[in-house]
Amino acid sequence: MRKGFSSFFPIATQLSCKGHLEQDIRRKMRDLGIGLFHEQLFFEDIFGSEAKKELGLIDAVSRDEFDAMLESLYPVWTRRELEARQLSSEDSTLFHSYFLHHVAEDMKSTMIASVRKRTGYDDSFFFNNDQESVNNPSKHVWKRRSSVGLNAHSNSRKWQRSKKETSTGH
Repeated sequence: MRKGFSSFFPIATQLSCKGHLEQDIRRKMRDLGIGLFHEQLFFEDIFGSEAKKELGLIDAVSRDEFDAMLESLYPVWTRRELEARQLSSEDSTLFHSYFLHHVAEDMKSTMIASVRKRTGYDDSFFFNNDQESVNNPSKHVWKRRSSVGLNAHSNSRKWQRSKKETSTGH
């Protein structure tokens, strides 16, 4: 969807929802068998920690700073994943690679501090929960309409078929 919008709005700055990214990362960690204790440590590296007053990858002020921070996290994340998944040092880890190939570019383009500042979010994050909750009732109306339409159509076809069978004696 993002690519489609960019062709019509080439100078617009696009933002990704922090909540959805958190959900995606949590899901991946569960899939990898990384428990809550270690998950929290990864999250602090990625999103920072208000309690500890620490910044995370998401707070990078440039793409270059993000890349340098992510590179410096490789040995940390490798050790942490080995421990969390109870792997030997010869086993391969997966989270850093997942993050690098599926998250990093999107995060750099749509979520780091410089992007948020450019769009007026500064130290805040974009969440699209409000938009989704506004759209949610519409989704249910359309689902109901389409299912009613399908049922009415299929019922009328059944009625026509049974009427035809009755009139022809079959």
